[in-house]
Amino acid sequence: MSTKYWEHLEELFVNIHEDIISNLRKKDKRYSELITIREKQSTKIMEILQSLNDEDEELISDNKDCISTIQWVERQEIYFQGYRDCIDLLKNLEII
Repeated sequence: MSTKYWEHLEELFVNIHEDIISNLRKKDKRYSELITIREKQSTKIMEILQSLNDEDEELISDNKDCISTIQWVERQEIYFQGYRDCIDLLKNLEII
């Protein structure tokens, strides 16, 4: 498939993901509370990071970026696997 197709699909996924997270925060009180806690902790974490030497700060920052990227790739794969499973189910039910 073309690069443009994959770029469009990834852009679509980003938009869907943002909508899901926004809706989740509105409807799930516990999730919303956890996001608020994380936001408050982020300020303190930034202060701690600034107190580290440059090498340690970079290591922790790189690790955080790596974890975020891993989670993003996993979310994409889970979403698209759900999409593929839905198509397979519709085919098995002879709806498509």
